[in-house]
Amino acid sequence: WERTRGQDVFAFTNLARPAQCLVFAPNGRTLVSGGDDGVHLWDIVERRPLDMFPGPDPGLTSRDVAPKVEDLRPLLDASPAVVEFLKTHPGLLDYLDAFGHTNRTRGVTSLAFMPDGKHLLVGSSDLVRCWNFDTRAFGFAVPEKNATAAAPTVGDVFVVANNQEEGSDDERRTAHPQSALVYNFSRRRLVAELPGYGWRVAVSPDGQSVAAAS
Repeated sequence: WERTRGQDVFAFTNLARPAQCLVFAPNGRTLVSGGDDGVHLWDIVERRPLDMFPGPDPGLTSRDVAPKVEDLRPLLDASPAVVEFLKTHPGLLDYLDAFGHTNRTRGVTSLAFMPDGKHLLVGSSDLVRCWNFDTRAFGFAVPEKNATAAAPTVGDVFVVANNQEEGSDDERRTAHPQSALVYNFSRRRLVAELPGYGWRVAVSPDGQSVAAAS
């Protein structure tokens, strides 16, 4: 949109599935969109699609089955919060994406850049993942589902609203259904929880205040 006149300037129309969330990259010219088919990048200056992030979707493969621990070793080694949760809820392993730490991100529900402008948080249908936006290298994940992620403009925290429906008997249950969470980015650990507010979440620019909706 052209802001001052409120007019449509151009549109990207080649998405196979609707975009569920949008965020501008810190460079100001790359638009990032997320949806059921993953994360797409767009150049708003040249008005053209770029590619998928962090890479092309490999599609269905012979390994597109419930993963084993060995398949997820890179993710688990980098994600202490996921490892801790799997100790008490091992059934979740069957529902994780074996390619979720390589070049596939599906069921995207939210996108947010950390204050350093280098790391992208991707909320999705199984975990919240962090990627280095420049190198496209996987960082870590936290065990929150159907999540909205948000980050301040300064500081070392990010916040997540886990909108998964509560159900203690569901093997797909993640760590904190229907809760707002504050995570420490460097330590990759939960530091605060507000149960009952898992719909949407926002954090103040200085990182000192969190707003959560139920």
